Amino acid sequence: MEKSFKKYNINLYFISLSFLFILFTTQNFNLEQTRNLGGSDGFDYYLIAKEAPQVAKGIQFIKSERFFFPYFIGLISKLFSIEIFLLFKFFSIILCISLIYFINKTLKLIKCSENNRLTLILLIIFNPYILRYYLALPTLINDLIFLNASLLIIMGLVSFRIYLFIGIGIGILVRQNILAFIISSYSIFILSFIFKKFSKFLVSKDIILISGITLILYALNFSYASMAETTVNADDLYYVTIFGLFVTDYNLKQLLIFILFPLLTFGPLIYLYISNKLIYEKFFNSLNLFIILTAFILIMQPLLGGPVITGKNFIRLANYSYPILLISFSIISNFNIKKNKLFINVIYFIFLIVWSFHPTYSIINIFEFLKFNI
Repeated sequence: MEKSFKKYNINLYFISLSFLFILFTTQNFNLEQTRNLGGSDGFDYYLIAKEAPQVAKGIQFIKSERFFFPYFIGLISKLFSIEIFLLFKFFSIILCISLIYFINKTLKLIKCSENNRLTLILLIIFNPYILRYYLALPTLINDLIFLNASLLIIMGLVSFRIYLFIGIGIGILVRQNILAFIISSYSIFILSFIFKKFSKFLVSKDIILISGITLILYALNFSYASMAETTVNADDLYYVTIFGLFVTDYNLKQLLIFILFPLLTFGPLIYLYISNKLIYEKFFNSLNLFIILTAFILIMQPLLGGPVITGKNFIRLANYSYPILLISFSIISNFNIKKNKLFINVIYFIFLIVWSFHPTYSIINIFEFLKFNI
């Protein structure tokens, strides 16, 4: 017990230092810089916060449907006379910390060992398009909340069901992408009528509650968005978002670059999948199938948007599946970090540090020549 507690403390210090390293080596942009360097969606959230308690006008319908948390930040700003952008920064830091907590908690629930948890948590911390990205662009707070909600959902499927419903509810309030989790819930529930092994994973009561939460909160989102007086038809926005790959013009080079974009963030995780023995019997574990189906939908949606509509946002949008894919990897692999592989572990850690140095969002400019290109 004492040995385990000591190891836990060492890992906690290591995680804390790694997070502080990312925090203090990330660019501290002003509002206008965040708008021009990848946070255009976040600027709409800022306008929603700025107009609260009134309805922000002229914002795209899709963005207006995600009003809840920016609106809440706007209310706090006015109530306590705190600058809105400062609140976005504060909550982004808190949400980054909670994301680390939730990934650790979820891995612990599925019996992932201490050393393996540390390795996978570092893949979250040093990913240049997760913590560093959202610390540099704090107005994209809805994305960060969505990542937290995705882990709450998995925790709810593994332990207390209340986490599942809270995660679904929060997800509906921040991103339409939560439909991936809802579709997966219905799919696994339907499978329970075909394969008995799924019968206790999700029951009728769960589906009824998920459906009720979905209808109520989507109605709330729609109500606000309907008052926003957007100049773009919502149907048109959803159409090009889903079918942009087929209805826009681009060349083969643009398509290939577009498809390769996610390798910048998924590269190390793909390497772990390739370099470790996978237990294919566990692939059909009900939780793992839920994760794989959800991740597939989360990645396919921005892929179908294509190079013109989705563009470089493919990296950010595909990343919504990243935390839950770490959980899937832990479920289906024989992944095992051993103490006697000190040299390999040191090399791995150095690689993660270098990997984190995004050319735009890091103050360490070893990839300066790539700036604004990725």
